[in-house]
Amino acid sequence: AAARQLGQRGLERLEYVEGDFFQPFPLSVDCILMRLVLHDWPDEEAAAILRHAHAALATHGSPRLLVVEAVLPELVSPEAGPAAVQQLEFDMGMMLMTPGRERSQSEWRALLGRSGFRLEAVLQPHGAKLPVMVAAPYRT
Repeated sequence: AAARQLGQRGLERLEYVEGDFFQPFPLSVDCILMRLVLHDWPDEEAAAILRHAHAALATHGSPRLLVVEAVLPELVSPEAGPAAVQQLEFDMGMMLMTPGRERSQSEWRALLGRSGFRLEAVLQPHGAKLPVMVAAPYRT
């Protein structure tokens, strides 16, 4: 049913793939979208997931990794407003419920960098609650 719906929308090349993040990905692709995955894991496990994604991205063209996750402010002051405070409260909840956590943009940049990616952009789609981080693989 999912494949039919994708085809009806002109997205024949898009494919849902089942797998284990901690095992090599089963195919080579142009783009990987991860939504609310990495915040469930501490840095070491998140880096392992990202390294598998890096290995699965095509070595030609312009492959990209899209990461949809919260991006915490670098510093929070009393003037930061309710949205920043809410993000920090969610971060504390993540740390209580999972071994993961939310990260700031500099923390995302460092995590992506040590996993073989360069953070190119952090986009905030109109009407979306979460930003989309666009990362490109470093190639040697």
